[in-house]
Amino acid sequence: PQKLPVTVLSRCLQFNLKRMTPEHIAGHLTKVLTAEQIPFEEPALWLLARAADGSMRDALSLTDQAIAFGNQTLSARDVSSMLGTIDQQDIERIVSALVDRDGPGLLTEISRISDFAPDYSIILADLLSLFHRVTMEQVVPGSADNVLGDAAQVQSLARRLSAEDTQLFYQAALVGRKDLAITPDARMGFEMTLLRMLAFRPGSDRRAPPAVSNAGSGVEGEAREEPEPAPAPAAIEPVADDDWLASLDAQAEAGPDYPEPEPEPEPEPEPEPEPEPEPEPAPAPEIEAAPAPTASGEFVWERDFRNLGIVGMPGNLAGHGAMSRSGDIITLLIDDGHARLLNARHEEKILAALRNHFGDAIQLQIEKGDPGPDTPAAFEERLRVTRQAAAEESIRNDPLVRSIVERFEATVVEDSIRPTDTNRR
Repeated sequence: PQKLPVTVLSRCLQFNLKRMTPEHIAGHLTKVLTAEQIPFEEPALWLLARAADGSMRDALSLTDQAIAFGNQTLSARDVSSMLGTIDQQDIERIVSALVDRDGPGLLTEISRISDFAPDYSIILADLLSLFHRVTMEQVVPGSADNVLGDAAQVQSLARRLSAEDTQLFYQAALVGRKDLAITPDARMGFEMTLLRMLAFRPGSDRRAPPAVSNAGSGVEGEAREEPEPAPAPAAIEPVADDDWLASLDAQAEAGPDYPEPEPEPEPEPEPEPEPEPEPEPAPAPEIEAAPAPTASGEFVWERDFRNLGIVGMPGNLAGHGAMSRSGDIITLLIDDGHARLLNARHEEKILAALRNHFGDAIQLQIEKGDPGPDTPAAFEERLRVTRQAAAEESIRNDPLVRSIVERFEATVVEDSIRPTDTNRR
């Protein structure tokens, strides 16, 4: 229209047509089908209304095709088969399995809908639309519309899911939809997307119990009693990290001394203390880089942060900050990038954890700035680098490894070396 002369435009009627909502389209189709006395199912009308994409003409055309496809009846199953999609009830069952953390039920539902050869990209688009509306309902209660006839389900999901879960599901579906174009099989990419939602959901650190439960009820009771002592190493963490890493190095060095033929003929206990002073000087200067001035009962922010029990997004954001305390006021210094992600809900969870540890009189202040190296995240990274270096040094000094390298002219792939985590958390 911009290229037409003004004299022509002045003699033309211009209509700015608006897209019709699925709710209006479904309502009009109900009137038409009722007048024509054609039996129909309401979910089928919502499928046609969404496929019409705002056009009533397309909706009527698709309705005629669906009536012919379904032999003068309009059922949701026939319409979804004609359109190559799944109905809203299938979406509800998938989301219900995610909310209930039901892995077997989720895979069963994926296997069932795969029989219809659906377009998995459209299914992920439906999930994205649903999670978007759930987030709107969580942020602004009462804002859920009924454009798809599922307002009650959206309100129920907004109450059952946390904001972190909804954001995780949305991001996983968004990335998974992009990855469908490069996956060898569309169903495989769809399954991996839903399994990411299930596996990386905050608070889903219970992978061992499901494997034990399949062994039988008799073994289940015994196996569940054994993992309980595993969290006990939380009492080990308050010990200075110097001693812990020194014991780790001592164990690593004590292992290679076993196959050596020279100390074996000496039964005296004198050769045993000899390996102890050797490993200590090497890691000592590296470990001192971590915050070492700790008393046995003193709380050190970067070292004892995990004992506060802050999980999910609040724990991730607080872990990138430095803490200072003045009386009952605790100040967290967080860089701008992470502070921008903080909201009131995150601050409430952080404050609740701090009060649970230090007392109800604690007040929290969030400040933006450079936290420096005294953050739990930086401490974890330094500790990881130190342990990785200790593991590589242990492998290089292992007599058996040196023998293999010299005899077969082999090389050690240092990227394949991983420190053992048996003594960690």
